[in-house]
Amino acid sequence: MHSLELVANSSLRDYGAKYDYFNPVILDTPNVPNAVKAFLMEGYKADVSHSMEALNLIDKYASKETEEGIQDAFLSSAYVFGQYLEARIERGEIIENEQH
Repeated sequence: MHSLELVANSSLRDYGAKYDYFNPVILDTPNVPNAVKAFLMEGYKADVSHSMEALNLIDKYASKETEEGIQDAFLSSAYVFGQYLEARIERGEIIENEQH
């Protein structure tokens, strides 16, 4: 699971990532209810702390020989995570349409 939590960690840019996934600044808007902000921030903070475990394990055990496999595993995880998010969006749209 830690590889998916990496997307919350903004220090990934230090490891060469072009983008990080979640920027908590998006919650600095009056359009987002406080309960939603609190819920999202709780998960975000937990993901950031857990993601450091993955980065520490990679730093400790990875070698040049295993680097490509680690990158492949992360990209595969990120792809599956994207599919999961798309399915959640589709499900939300279905529920919303059923209510109207």
